[in-house]
Amino acid sequence: CLDAWRFNPLGRRIVELTSQYVIGQGFDIKADHEPTRKFINQFWNHRLNRMPSRMIELCDELTRSGNIFLLITTDQAGMSYIRAIPATNIDQIIPSKNDIEQPIKFITKQDQNLETQTYQAYNHNTDSRKENGSFPPVILHYATNRPAGAQWGEPDIAPLLPWLRRYSAWLEDRVRLNRFRNAFLYVVSGNFTSEA
Repeated sequence: CLDAWRFNPLGRRIVELTSQYVIGQGFDIKADHEPTRKFINQFWNHRLNRMPSRMIELCDELTRSGNIFLLITTDQAGMSYIRAIPATNIDQIIPSKNDIEQPIKFITKQDQNLETQTYQAYNHNTDSRKENGSFPPVILHYATNRPAGAQWGEPDIAPLLPWLRRYSAWLEDRVRLNRFRNAFLYVVSGNFTSEA
C-alpha cells in the first residue's frame, strides 16, 4: 500500500481524497472546563505538535496502513508531544497475557545500527508516574479494519491494489500501442496516370 501511494498516481489520489473527506477543514475541539480548554489549545497549536497540519498526515497513514502508532513524550512541565511512527517500522506488538487487544509493549524494527527500540504502551493507570523525574515515552496504537481478535488493522486501500495494478497495466498497454502505431511512417507508392 505504501508503494502504491508512492508510485501510483491513482493510489496517491485515493489516499488524498480519503483524508480530504475525513479531515475536511479540520477539527474544532471544545471543552467547558477552562484549564482543560487552555491545555488542549496549547497542546494542539504547540510548534512541536502542529496538530492542524499533522491531521492529514495521520489520516494518510491510517488509510495506507490501517494503523497509527503515536509516540508521546512529555516534558517536565507536563506538555506532551506527538510523533507518528510509521507502521512499517513496528516489528512486534506485545499484548497482555490474557487479552490480545491490550498492548503492553511495542518493538521497532532494527535501524541502521541494527538496534531495536522497545516502547511501553500508554496505560492510563500509570499515566502520572514519573521515571527519574520525567515521564517515559509511550505509544498509543489505533487500528482500523481490524479483524476480530487481531492486533493489526488493515489499510483501506488494500482491496484496491489489484485494480490499481490492472488499470496501470491497461494504461501502459494503451500508451505503448499508441506510441508504436504513430512511430511507423507509411510510404504509399503505385503506378498512377498523372502526378495529381
